[in-house]
Amino acid sequence: MLLQTPNTPANQERLEWLATAIRGFKGEASVLQVLAIDDLPSDALKEQFREERKPDYTALIRELQQLKPTSQGFSTQLARLKRRFVEIVEIDFFECPLKTKGEEALYKAEHSVTTQERAGKGRVSKMEYQNRAWITRPRPGIDRVSSFSRPGTYFTCAKPLPKRLRTHSNPIAPPYPPLS
Repeated sequence: MLLQTPNTPANQERLEWLATAIRGFKGEASVLQVLAIDDLPSDALKEQFREERKPDYTALIRELQQLKPTSQGFSTQLARLKRRFVEIVEIDFFECPLKTKGEEALYKAEHSVTTQERAGKGRVSKMEYQNRAWITRPRPGIDRVSSFSRPGTYFTCAKPLPKRLRTHSNPIAPPYPPLS
């Protein structure tokens, strides 16, 4: 078997580790450093590496585009595709042009989720706020009372906390429980 990788310290370490593992199983392995191939220009060799990654990126992009945020297991699938993208990038030694398209597809897939989550968070039914008791400080501003006054809704005033339970370090802070 012949593995071709660019001559970088990380690749050198990986290949030496692989050769050691093969030898540990009584196999034969050698790590060679080739400085040039006489009948293959460097640019042509780099282009071959880029071409090898195109099918990987194309398949990943296709899967990302078919992924629907509303489908069951979406987050698991997205996490799997993110890991696959990282794996492809690790062996994409000469920056295949499809890497950028893969990043864009991944970004769109991730952000379609946050857009949908944001859209759902702001929508609350008025019914959820009716027929409830609301607690406030004594003497609330009229704006607070009027903004929540609905049929069946009533307010009650909080009693000040005893001094021993106050957690505010500011001595002029109101002695009421903080709203969360």
